[in-house]
Amino acid sequence: MWDQAVADWGYNFYLFGNGTNVDSATPLLLPHFSQYTSFSVSSSHGCGVDSNSEIWCWGANTNGLGSSTVRSSLVPIKVVQ
Repeated sequence: MWDQAVADWGYNFYLFGNGTNVDSATPLLLPHFSQYTSFSVSSSHGCGVDSNSEIWCWGANTNGLGSSTVRSSLVPIKVVQ
């Protein structure tokens, strides 16, 4: 049904990267993930690498998202390289 798509559900502590902190009891399609050739998520943040080898991160900035100006982000932000 969702060929090569990414879905997530559960407690949304900045993890979905979809601009909200709304939890979801059912799988929620995350269309922005289709731009990434690879990605990884943890309990409080995630990062993806796009086809231009640029890194994007979102989530809680407790350990750093790679941006000196953003604390936490509900949407992917480009990491300073």
